[in-house]
Amino acid sequence: MWIDENESASFWARILSELQARGVEDVLIALIDGLTGFPEAIAAVFPKTQIHQCTVHLIRQSLKYVSYTDRKAVARDLKEIYNSPTESAAEAELTAFETGRWNEKYPTIALIWRRHWERIITVFQYPPQIRKMLYTTNAIESLNMQLRKIIKNRGHFPNDDSAIKLIFLALRNIIKKWRNGKLRDEYLNQHWFLSLEDAKRKIESWRLSYNSDRPHSALDGFTPLEFAMQHKQTLLLNTKLSA
Repeated sequence: MWIDENESASFWARILSELQARGVEDVLIALIDGLTGFPEAIAAVFPKTQIHQCTVHLIRQSLKYVSYTDRKAVARDLKEIYNSPTESAAEAELTAFETGRWNEKYPTIALIWRRHWERIITVFQYPPQIRKMLYTTNAIESLNMQLRKIIKNRGHFPNDDSAIKLIFLALRNIIKKWRNGKLRDEYLNQHWFLSLEDAKRKIESWRLSYNSDRPHSALDGFTPLEFAMQHKQTLLLNTKLSA
């Protein structure tokens, strides 16, 4: 757990460097919310990482420039871009948006999407089941919002350790309310953690099993590892066919 006064690219650069020093060799995908300098910080430590811009943040940023009466219609047309089946189809939809009725009224929107385009199109390398997880950082933001409420009610802390202890206890309570009933029912309800390190170890063991070895209905009955291998084989086949 890391603590700093403000979130910044330099703060994340220190975290990423520490993760690398602790043995993390590579990161496949980084889903970001638009923090200035964050993509460069990721690329400096993990240059092979695919950086994906949170689509929900882009939509929120776009709709700031739209009148209330037009918002639903604009959001519907933007959905045609990020819900496209392929990168080329998405490019065509964005071009259509740029030359359509909304660009005359709200020209800033297309400029925003073009500016982030290289970090939007990475999603089209993956099947729909994976894309759903790359559209938004809302799950993390929801967790952060709950932590901020708890910290705000406390007011101040005599030192960093006292803040860490409160956050740890808050996380235990938040996890119990998560919709992931499997974690709650299979693990948290059956264990009483002896310490912070004991909690980390046991939850990490459950996470590895859940994310690697178990079949998931959302992945058509495959385990995550099987699904990843199948997707890799499909990409290789498509590459050979297009060569």
